[in-house]
Amino acid sequence: MRYYTGLSSEIYKIDPRDLAVLKDTAKDVKPIKGEGVVLLIGDSLKDTKDTVYQGREVIEKAIKDGVEYIPVRVAFYTRTPWFNILSSFVKGVRKHYFGYSSNNYHMRMKDLEDLKIERSVRTIDNAYTFKSQRKWVVGEDIKDEWFAKMSKSFKEKGYDDRYPMDVMLCRAFGVKDNLHQGHHRMMFSREYGVERVAIKFMAAGHLPKWLSPIFKFLIKVTKYKTN
Repeated sequence: MRYYTGLSSEIYKIDPRDLAVLKDTAKDVKPIKGEGVVLLIGDSLKDTKDTVYQGREVIEKAIKDGVEYIPVRVAFYTRTPWFNILSSFVKGVRKHYFGYSSNNYHMRMKDLEDLKIERSVRTIDNAYTFKSQRKWVVGEDIKDEWFAKMSKSFKEKGYDDRYPMDVMLCRAFGVKDNLHQGHHRMMFSREYGVERVAIKFMAAGHLPKWLSPIFKFLIKVTKYKTN
């Protein structure tokens, strides 16, 4: 049985205690060469649980030694048909195949920022304004209400773990991870110096291996960020 088809483009520094509660994927998994701890996400919509694909001993040692965050690669099983390459490029097609990790995970805000996976950096001036997506442009009164509510929450309580940010694996051109939802939460976390945030992983599909190098190079030279 194949337990995964794709890997995250980034390495995430995750609290090992979040991983310790997960079961192992299976006894017969084939180790992924060159990788340490690997998290295999399930699908919360299908009640498939996240598991530790490899690196259990690293997780346990980190907890024993008091290490707060450890580097983790994220594996997933593609949800799109193998022939549907279009889903890697067209948002309207891709959204029909979304799957979400069953668990939330914690990271340092700075580590998440350093990954540079935000598609756009939200500020006070451009919060809740999406010129290219008119259906999401809201009136000033609603914008001010949302802004004030979120600002108060972050200022008084810090990050609310009930609302993790969604990180989509292999979103840009099917090869590069991007932040899917949570740009405003990133903004408020910066504003109020929040040190620890919660994320959830999601995935749809990825490009075939023979196409990936081309688009990885394209993203690198153009610094492309998908919509």
